[in-house]
Amino acid sequence: MAEKFKVSFPSQASTDIEREDPRLNRAAFVEMLLLNPQQVKAIQPRSRRSHYRAAINWMMLHQSSADASNLVKVQGFLEAFHHFCEVEDWGRARLIFQLESPPLLPDTLYRQLNVWGDYFSSIELCCQMLGKFDDEFDAIVLNAWGNSCNELARYEEAIVLYERALESAQRIGNDEFMAAH
Repeated sequence: MAEKFKVSFPSQASTDIEREDPRLNRAAFVEMLLLNPQQVKAIQPRSRRSHYRAAINWMMLHQSSADASNLVKVQGFLEAFHHFCEVEDWGRARLIFQLESPPLLPDTLYRQLNVWGDYFSSIELCCQMLGKFDDEFDAIVLNAWGNSCNELARYEEAIVLYERALESAQRIGNDEFMAAH
């Protein structure tokens, strides 16, 4: 099964209400991505370096209020994902795709987008990731994409995607995936 990546949330007490204000530990995630801002300066050409800088800036500097929607809170990661895709850095894009960070992201980012009802963003992530890794990962991506289409009442498309996911799982002999789906 594909690996999940967890990022911790530091707890911060709100000044007006005693509740936790979950904030992604962005610096830890950027460090996990092995993105040292000093090393990014050496990336050539400049257009590629610009995408890496933009990804770092979105992850580190994007701020949202405590009462913002969950989608707004993860916008920096979604934008960084798109910048990594632009430079075809599929490994880092995959880390964001599979990001899990309780309590905001109790499940992976691509699944959580469906929970929040943002099926189109989930589909967009899946479209970018399909075919970039192995059959096991493709089965996960196709299944997630099918789930989004199912929620959008695009049933015929969902069935095709589920069948493709099953075919990918069969090619690698993943009995667990085949039994669950």
